[in-house]
Order: sequence, then structure tokens, then C-alpha cells
Amino acid sequence: MPNAIEALLLAIDHQRAGRLSEAEVLVRTALLIEPEQPSALYLLGTLTLATGRPAEAAALLTRAELLRPHHRDQTLTLARALIATGHAAEALDVCSGLTADPSLTEAHFLAGCAANALGRHAEAAQAFRQVLAVTPHHAPALLNLGNACVDADDLDNAEAYTRAAIANAPGLAEAHASLGHLLTVKGRPLEAIASCWEAAKLEPDLAQAHWNRGVAHLLAGQFAEGWDAYEWRKRRYPRCYPRCRDRNGRAKR
Repeated sequence: MPNAIEALLLAIDHQRAGRLSEAEVLVRTALLIEPEQPSALYLLGTLTLATGRPAEAAALLTRAELLRPHHRDQTLTLARALIATGHAAEALDVCSGLTADPSLTEAHFLAGCAANALGRHAEAAQAFRQVLAVTPHHAPALLNLGNACVDADDLDNAEAYTRAAIANAPGLAEAHASLGHLLTVKGRPLEAIASCWEAAKLEPDLAQAHWNRGVAHLLAGQFAEGWDAYEWRKRRYPRCYPRCRDRNGRAKR
């Protein structure tokens, strides 16, 4: 049986090769041997975040932060996990120690995402502009700045930033879906429908694209298409639409 460091090094090799399940088994082995190993906690937090378990990742990364508080990448990963679990205020606090460096774009980007989630749109826009001052073609920052402009009712700049995001990353489905929403708000539903279809082609299960398309169809008077796409609201906002069950407890569609 390998010791903790040997298991951790093997786990890192598997992670780099994309074998995440094998990496997780090994890093958990390392933590059985040495439960307070910060590098192992950080790696396991990274793995659980990458495989869709942000709450577990946040708990692991918080432990790693207590043991090793000045590890930049670890802190940024914790901020991502906190945002993914809806703890935007905590994420913003975590980022605050890193945003003093204007060149650290990831910290400013995550701070902007957290501020947007908290409804602090001017603060978010400032953070995204700082990202763009260093990396002008950063598509997610352009997209999120566009979203912040929508929330501030600055629709023309919102459209410009969202289109710039698409120009820099044509495969970014969320940008096409966001443009669809924006065009609907601006009273251009037919253009909005085309943008939403583009998003759905790129990511067929993106509920936001179908939901936005449904709204645009309805506003364009295309009711059959609109109500069909509007059913995606149940995936877009699952907490608001719990699935009904029949008398045997089976979920109804």
C-alpha cells in the first residue's frame, strides 16, 4: 500500500490524464493515511467540484484553507465552489484577499460573478472591466459584463458586450442564449428566436436557451412553438416546479 505522498502523486498523474475516478480513489487513500494533508484536501476538492459535487468541494477546500491559507489556486477553487453552492457573499470575501492584484484576472472574474449573484451589479461590472483591462478577449467576462448591463437597464451596451463574447467564443452557448433574452427585452423576438436556436444547437439540454426561445415565440405570437418551449421553465427553475407524482409515487412527465 502506498504512503500518503505516493498515493497523492499517483492521484495527480491520473488527474492530469483525465482519469478522475482513479484519481479520487487514490487521493481518498492518501487522506485515510493523513487526514489533514492540505494538498490532498485541495486535490479532492478540485475533483469533487469537477464532477458536480460543489458542496462537498466547498467543505474540503475550506478545511484546506484553514491548514494552508495562502495558496492562490486553492483559494480560487474554493471561491468557485462557493459560487456554485449559492454562497456568493462568502465567495466574495474569499476573493477579497486576491483582488488587490489587478493582474489576477480569475480573482476579479469570480468576484464579479459573486457580486452579480448578490445583486451588486455596479460592483460586478467594475470587476469584469478589470478582467477585460488585462485580457480584452475574455469571453466569459464580456458575457457577464453584458448581463450586469442588462440588470442596470443599459441594454445597448449589454448587446455590444454579449455580441463581443460571441465573437470571441462562438461556441459559448450561454452567450447565444443571453443574447436571445436581451433581444426579446429589446422587442426583437424573431432575432431572439434565432439566437436561442443557435444556443440549443451548441448545447441541446441548455434549459435557458429553450426557456428564452419560448418567451420570444410567445411575444412574436407564435403560440404553439412558444408553449412547447416554455415547458423548459421546469428545468430552468426546478425548485419552482416540483414534479407531480402518481398514486404509486412515480414522477409524472
